[in-house]
Amino acid sequence: MPESPRRFVISCGVIAVAAAVLAPAGAADAAPSAVFWVSAGGSATHANASCQTAGYSSVQSAVNAAESYESSHQGAVPAVEVCPGTYSEQVTILKGLTVSRAPVPASQGAAVIQLPSSVGSNQSTGLSSTNCQAKDAANSIQVPQSVVEICAAGNGGTNTTGVKVTVSDLTVEGNWPNSVCYDSLYGFLVGGGASLTLTGSTVEKAGAYPLNGCQGGRPSTR
Repeated sequence: MPESPRRFVISCGVIAVAAAVLAPAGAADAAPSAVFWVSAGGSATHANASCQTAGYSSVQSAVNAAESYESSHQGAVPAVEVCPGTYSEQVTILKGLTVSRAPVPASQGAAVIQLPSSVGSNQSTGLSSTNCQAKDAANSIQVPQSVVEICAAGNGGTNTTGVKVTVSDLTVEGNWPNSVCYDSLYGFLVGGGASLTLTGSTVEKAGAYPLNGCQGGRPSTR
C-alpha cells in the first residue's frame, strides 16, 4: 500500500527547533509594538486594523514591514496577523517578531503558508540566499529550500543572537512536486543563532509529494 503523507502536528506545548525556546519579551522590557494584518484582499490603502482592512496581501510583505518597524523602534516585537486563507509563498524572517493566525472565529478556516507552485522540479529555484547559507554556498554544500526560514546569521554566515520568533496557529505545507530529488527540503529552517517558539501549528508534506523514493524533507531544523 502507498505510504501515507507525512504530517507533523504541534497542538499543545512547545517544540524547540533552535538552540533554545524563548518566550516573547515581557511588557516591562519591550517597546509598544505594531500589528501588521495579512489577507488575500489586503492593500496599502486599507486601515490595517483587522482582516477586513488588512494592509498586506502576502505574509512576506507584512514581515518586511514589521522588520522595518522594528529597526526604527528599539525593543519592539511587531506582530503579523495572518487571516484565514492560503498564501502561496516562501517566507524569510530576519528579525524577532510574532506570526500567528489572526484572532477570528475558527469557523473561518486555517491560515496556510504553502510552497508556491513555481518552486519544484528545477532544483536551482527556491534556494535560500540568506547569510545562514553563506558557508554552504561557498563550500558547494547543498543549499536548502524551505517554506519558512528564520535566520540570524551575520555576513559570511557568522552566528549571532537576538532573533527570537514566535509562530502560532498556522499551517505550513512544503509539498514539493514528486519530480524533486533533493535532500534539504524543510517546512521551517531556523539557523544562524535564531530561535523559534512554535505552538498550535501543523507542518506537513515537508518533502517531495507524493513520495517518490528519493526525497529528503523535514518539518524543521536548526
